[in-house]
Amino acid sequence: MTSANVSRYLRPQRWIRYNTVAVMDSLIAAKTAAGILRGLPYLPQWIAQVHEEQLRLEAVGTSRIEGAEFSQREQDEALAPGSATRYDLTHSQRQLRAAEATYRWLRSRPADRPVNDKFIMDVHRRFVTGCDDDNCEPGALRPAGWNVTFGAPQCRGVEGGNDCHVAFGALCNAVAGEFRQYDRIIQAMALHYHIGAMHPFGDGNGRTARALEAFMLRQAGVNELVMVSLSNYYYEHKEEYLGALSESRRGGHDLTPFLIFAMSAVAQQCGTVSNTIIDNHKRTLFRQFAVALFGRLRTPRRRVLVERQLAVLESLLETEASDPIVLMDRTASHYSMLKYPGRAQIRDLIDLFDLGALQFSDDGIKVNLDWPQRASESELIERLERGTSAASTNRPGMANLQDLLNRRL
Repeated sequence: MTSANVSRYLRPQRWIRYNTVAVMDSLIAAKTAAGILRGLPYLPQWIAQVHEEQLRLEAVGTSRIEGAEFSQREQDEALAPGSATRYDLTHSQRQLRAAEATYRWLRSRPADRPVNDKFIMDVHRRFVTGCDDDNCEPGALRPAGWNVTFGAPQCRGVEGGNDCHVAFGALCNAVAGEFRQYDRIIQAMALHYHIGAMHPFGDGNGRTARALEAFMLRQAGVNELVMVSLSNYYYEHKEEYLGALSESRRGGHDLTPFLIFAMSAVAQQCGTVSNTIIDNHKRTLFRQFAVALFGRLRTPRRRVLVERQLAVLESLLETEASDPIVLMDRTASHYSMLKYPGRAQIRDLIDLFDLGALQFSDDGIKVNLDWPQRASESELIERLERGTSAASTNRPGMANLQDLLNRRL
């Protein structure tokens, strides 16, 4: 491709320009989803767990967008405690490790920390040190003669040297001034876009842009309660993501296409995190309901039996779904003293299925998290006290379980 075919960078006259009407629905959806997430009741341990999962997804996603490839084992190695002292990690692993450390550092910064030139340089320095500093000076703008092209169709970043310093300085001034006229979510996405379009650094521009967006979304209340990984969404929709950035640049820095795409990502990801927290609520309610229900049983025999059934439920509450063979192996110790442990396990699974506490899925067996809301407690007590025969094959769950076992064996 000749230089004539490469789109050259032109500094915008206005740093935030978009079609207000076209963007409005997406902005409302993003702000609504973020508000719902912030308003959910939660336990601190839930938030800590979800935050760690989202932070890891963010680091993994932002690295993979740039072409870093690693298996699950390599990912775990790169993010394990003490990995910073290892010298046998691949380039991709070192990029991932630096990304995760940078996001943790950002999370430790005060949310009201101003996003200025020094802060942006610091973020960049952290991303490239230890992985890309052999071909890119950490925390430094491109000098004269160092120019970059990127994207498809290819774009040219701002010219290195004086042009780069002037454009970068103008952007930082806009963040401190012009940006403040707009919603904070739009501010975050505008900075993301302009760092990407300008490409002021030799490497690490995309990672820096996405991290700054994440930090500013925290200021906007999106990442306030818990990390919401947009980078993982961008990676999973990489073609659309890069296409939206490219379309905005082709339109003379009209942010409309990118804002619509990115705000849809906010709405989607906030919804995903909210559903995870709601799922934790349901699991807690399920556990409390089951313990209270079975605790009301009168006969010693039924109380012993439901202790095993509670163990089965507890095992399933720790996962989304379980293969029945795996589940039976995990709970085998609760049945080892019985004369026919396998038969008792199947009977207990069918009991729980018939009570409505379990349901079958394509992945195996899982708890029915809506059971506490839909169950009649008095009817369940009566059925539990009455009990059923383990030998009975005339039961609603028997055929389904048998089919599932046959498919797994």
